[in-house]
Amino acid sequence: MDRRRSPWSIGLLLGLILVGLIYSGIMYTRSAFAPDDWGAGTLGVLLGLFICSRPAAYLLDLLYQTRYVGPPKLWIWVMLNFLALLAGVIVVILGVMQFTRATARHP
Repeated sequence: MDRRRSPWSIGLLLGLILVGLIYSGIMYTRSAFAPDDWGAGTLGVLLGLFICSRPAAYLLDLLYQTRYVGPPKLWIWVMLNFLALLAGVIVVILGVMQFTRATARHP
């Protein structure tokens, strides 16, 4: 009865990718949700780093794993983690762009 739940779930990775896409969409349209460049930049960098932390943790677990995981499961997880990492990097880049936009206005 000592079953541990896996910290890796498809729903979590898809949710992180969705949050990254929502932030990217808001920054792309520049709606009323993002009026302040400093606030949007801070949120973007922190959110992007959080999104990237899960795939990075999975990569470290994969490197130090002692038992063999079959190829189908491995490739699904690698692709999902790559997509989450890509979404996180895009969010970080958009956040840094908000910072540079804010410093260009305020000399």
